[in-house]
Amino acid sequence: AAAAATRTHGFEPAVRRAGGRAAAYHHGCLVVDHLSQQEDAALTQQARFAEFADLFVRAFARMDVPASVGEIPGEYCPGEFSVQGPAPTYPVKLAGSAQRVVKGAFLFSTHVVVSDPAPLRAVLVDVYRELGLDMDPRTAGAAEDVRPGVSVPAFAAALREEYTAWAAAAGLEVVDEELAVRS
Repeated sequence: AAAAATRTHGFEPAVRRAGGRAAAYHHGCLVVDHLSQQEDAALTQQARFAEFADLFVRAFARMDVPASVGEIPGEYCPGEFSVQGPAPTYPVKLAGSAQRVVKGAFLFSTHVVVSDPAPLRAVLVDVYRELGLDMDPRTAGAAEDVRPGVSVPAFAAALREEYTAWAAAAGLEVVDEELAVRS
């Protein structure tokens, strides 16, 4: 029934490899997957959540979008390290993260909602109802609810700047490289 509800709204259901509860994605979203080899990946899960949440808060700050870390009561896909913004009527979730850890490596995935939250809110309300999960629809928002006029390309540029600074502090370098597409 939840899958049918997603299709009714024009979305296609899929299983996120990193896990978490239902989230919705469209043209106003950005998904950032960070994959890394790390021998003690299982031991550093909580620290990784905190570190990346702070990185995304700093990226929002580069765009003058106030953001903080913490779960919003009733939020969809709840998490202690959700990134939230102070929308005019109720805090909205700007970014949520999930991770999958395997021996010697991790996948850390962050879902950012930059613009056009209405269709996401509508599908999430129906999906959560079908799944029998509580959710406050007011939490399903976007960065544009906090600062009108933000765009996905502008946020991607701000995030790249922040990610580059983070990588440099860790002794790493961000490199542009095209991925080969398999047919």
